[in-house]
Amino acid sequence: MMTSMALHDAVCDFLEANVAAKFKLPAKLANGKDKTEPKEQTLMQPVVRRNGALTPKSISGKDEDEIAFILPWLQRVENISGERESVATVAILFGVLAGIEYDGDGMKVDDGGGYRDLWNIIETTRLALFTAQTIDERFMLVSDFFEAEILPEPIYPYWEGFCRTRWHIAYPLPPLGEKFF
Repeated sequence: MMTSMALHDAVCDFLEANVAAKFKLPAKLANGKDKTEPKEQTLMQPVVRRNGALTPKSISGKDEDEIAFILPWLQRVENISGERESVATVAILFGVLAGIEYDGDGMKVDDGGGYRDLWNIIETTRLALFTAQTIDERFMLVSDFFEAEILPEPIYPYWEGFCRTRWHIAYPLPPLGEKFF
C-alpha cells in the first residue's frame, strides 16, 4: 500500500475511534406537522467516509444522505529534501444538520444547534489529534499547524466546515507494527 493511503486509512480509523464515537448528532430532517413522523430528532454517530467523496443519494440509493459525516481527504504530499520523510496535508471535512426543535404547534424552530455541533466536532478533532500527536506510531502530526473554518453561506439546515492538518510520514513507510516516531 502506498504510504499516503496508509496515512489516510490511519486517520479514518483514528477519527472513528476518537471523534465520531463521541457524538450523536441529528441525522435527518423531521416534519413536526406530519402525524406519521415522530417529533423526536433522529440521532446518529457521524459516518467517517473513507472513499474521499460524498456519495449522492442518486448513486447510493439510500432514502437520505448520510449526515452527519466526517470526510478525511488527502490533499498533498511533499518530500523533504535530503530526509527520509515526507509531509502530507490532510483536510478533514465535516457536515452536520441543524438541531431541530418544535414549538407547541408542531412548527420547527431553528435553535442554532448546527453551528454549535459543527464547531464542537471540529474542536473534538483538534483536541484528539494534538493529544495523540502520532497515529500507528508511523505518522506524526506537525504540531504547530491546524486550520479550521466553516464553509461560507451555509444552506439551512446543513452546516459544513473543515480543518486542515499536516503529517510527517517516514519514507519508505516502516512495516505495520514497527515504530517510526
